[in-house]
Amino acid sequence: MAAGWSYSTPLPPGILGADPKLAVPRMDLNKAKEWLAKSKYPNGGIKLTYIYVTGLEIERKFGLILLDSLKKLNIDLDIKMLVWPDMVALTKDPKTTPDFFPVFQTANYADPDNIAYAAYHGSQNGNWSNPTYNSPKANELIEKGWVTLAEAERIKIYRLRPPSPACSPWTPRWRAIGTPWARCCGT
Repeated sequence: MAAGWSYSTPLPPGILGADPKLAVPRMDLNKAKEWLAKSKYPNGGIKLTYIYVTGLEIERKFGLILLDSLKKLNIDLDIKMLVWPDMVALTKDPKTTPDFFPVFQTANYADPDNIAYAAYHGSQNGNWSNPTYNSPKANELIEKGWVTLAEAERIKIYRLRPPSPACSPWTPRWRAIGTPWARCCGT
């Protein structure tokens, strides 16, 4: 699809707490059918919504891949594009939040809290980075990470995985161009 890295954790490679030993998730249709059978839609027959940013072709392609995968479970997917401000407005309320909302979220600084707090702390609900996910266990771990100074202990905290609906399968290889000193961002 494009140059990028697949990874298995909510924290990208290079961020404290990312666990390179975890396997990259792969599609398991049998496991998906098992989970679907436990839901109130055991045979599928539902339509979900995927919203992506107008003009981001890579997000449109992700939606098409998701559509193809969901069809194998008898689940339909309505793929819609919106401008970013309209997408963000939808996340203010769980009733209007789309089922799938692709986001490229990167760290502004090399600390796991930069991603963990925005994406997984319940206080961020109603925000584009975390519209609805709220886990007391995740909140507790993130808050423990704030006050833990020893790096080895922080790594242990951020490698604990409470259940999460987020999927972090791929990140693009960003390239810095135009200046000879900007060689830090991939090849």
